[in-house]
Amino acid sequence: MSDNSWIEIDLGKVAANAAVMRRILAPSGAMLCAVVKADGYGIGADPLVGVLSQCAADMFAVFGADQARALSFRAFTQPILLMAPVRSLAHPEPLDELITQQRLHFTIHDLAHLKQVNQIGIDRSVAIPVHLMLDTGMSRSGLSFEQFGAAVKLAYDMPGVELAGLMTHAATAESDEDFLKQQRLRFVTAVEMVDPDLQDDVTLHMANSAATCRGASYHFDMVRVGVSLLGYDHDLCADLQPVMKWCSKLMHVQSYPAGRVVGYGSTFTLNRQSLLGVVPVGFADGYPLSLSSLGKVKVITDSGPRIVPILGRINMDQIVLDLTDIASDGVHVGTTTEVIDDSRDGECSLVKLAELGKTHVYEMLCRLSWHVPRRYTTAPVTSPNQITAMRM
Repeated sequence: MSDNSWIEIDLGKVAANAAVMRRILAPSGAMLCAVVKADGYGIGADPLVGVLSQCAADMFAVFGADQARALSFRAFTQPILLMAPVRSLAHPEPLDELITQQRLHFTIHDLAHLKQVNQIGIDRSVAIPVHLMLDTGMSRSGLSFEQFGAAVKLAYDMPGVELAGLMTHAATAESDEDFLKQQRLRFVTAVEMVDPDLQDDVTLHMANSAATCRGASYHFDMVRVGVSLLGYDHDLCADLQPVMKWCSKLMHVQSYPAGRVVGYGSTFTLNRQSLLGVVPVGFADGYPLSLSSLGKVKVITDSGPRIVPILGRINMDQIVLDLTDIASDGVHVGTTTEVIDDSRDGECSLVKLAELGKTHVYEMLCRLSWHVPRRYTTAPVTSPNQITAMRM
């Protein structure tokens, strides 16, 4: 039923959010690296790059080489930062042009990794720009303090790499600024330790979206922002606008008597004569099972939008809505619904549904299935690089 369910993405709001982030960065003059990993957090990396390459981004960041390959054929000039520890590449391979142009930057996670990237550069007779990742408290990957100084010296001595940046990653920027401050202090201390060995063009960067919104002290030379460009870090920035809403249509409407049970497991029992509606959306599409009997859906009635509850268990590809209280508002098969709306914190917002489902907006976005078509509103840009191929 994909023809009755689709995800609308307003690329004009993406551009507006990028402008907000640019205003935040103005006092520090920091560059903006737009993170478009996981196919742009489920929004679509290709359309996002089409907009952001023209209005905001100084660099793009992806996770692995596969994601970089998917963008390598687009007509933009910004470099791409690989954030995963990519340790080998076939030669030749589709990324070779970016490598020889020094537009593919590698994040270095350990000393062995630095040597492996050096070999990739030697194989192609180019010095690959590298960014040394210092682990300041994430305990996920990255160089230890002991390795950090050695890595700086090694990088300057290796013919196949060029030291382009020093970086770390904030673990608690959304929730615990005290720990964020500790991470910043560790990063600054490590940078000061190696400062005599650094050249002037080395870029320092630490901040993700939340840290960027917390203030200029975290900006350094560049920030790496992703979810804020989609409008979902607005607790720390009031001007961001959610860019996405998930729409569908009622495919069945029927009355049931009090006492009837609803859905798999009979987890809900009707306590009154009820009008129920079915929407072709479920956990196979990315709508969380954890929202069973908790989620709310916006129904666009003849009298205007109304919020109704989900009854019973979320199915693989269907949910059941209680339409009883809006039966007189003109609901019928074909009535449009918004399973997720584009409000900031309404009952059907991505933020509120993530809270109810005990998950996170990142997961909610990334789990949106690509078999649900994306429909893009064109951003107000006029360059030939404007989006030419949308996923439908």
